[in-house]
Amino acid sequence: ASEFHGGLRALTFVSQVVMKNPVLRPMMLFLKQFLLEEGVLNVKDKSGGMTSYALFVLCVNYLRQGGWLDSWTAQEVWQWGGIMRDFFDLYGNNLDFSTVGVSVNGVYGLGPAGLLHTGPCVIDDPVSPGRTSGRPGNLGQNMFRINDVQRAFQKGWHLMVRERLDVKRMLRVQWLEKFKSAADKQSEREMAWPKNYVLGADRTSCD
Repeated sequence: ASEFHGGLRALTFVSQVVMKNPVLRPMMLFLKQFLLEEGVLNVKDKSGGMTSYALFVLCVNYLRQGGWLDSWTAQEVWQWGGIMRDFFDLYGNNLDFSTVGVSVNGVYGLGPAGLLHTGPCVIDDPVSPGRTSGRPGNLGQNMFRINDVQRAFQKGWHLMVRERLDVKRMLRVQWLEKFKSAADKQSEREMAWPKNYVLGADRTSCD
């Protein structure tokens, strides 16, 4: 946990949201691996890439904007390809991190000062306010490679829409084996990804 958010509060918040939104776990597994392969996942301090916690906030905001948040019906597995495609489109092609901040409750304008004194981008910590201002801590304050992150999201959209790749073929690692190892540690209800769906590729494309 960073100095701006308490690890226990963050863990509790994430667990509660994931239990209500089964698509979040596979989304995070896929996106973290994708960003890692693109070299923009923050795997060590001061690398300037996207952190897992900030990525989670982006995912929650995206689900809220799409009307999928807290809706098991809307998150049925056949929506998976479309959900990933539109996530890449939102954060790769449409959202301007230099003019708006992102929170789990939506996006908001940064005002005339833009990013002045806030950092390379603004992603609100959903559980902890700033230490002195009372405003949420900024998870993006050290994300100086946010432009590289956004280009990675643009690439993801291009691969799905222009090259028509499904999510399994977008990663260099063996997706199924990686997912199985994670699934062994979670209940089928938490994963919300039936085995017969994982083994089939017919519904992972964005068609």
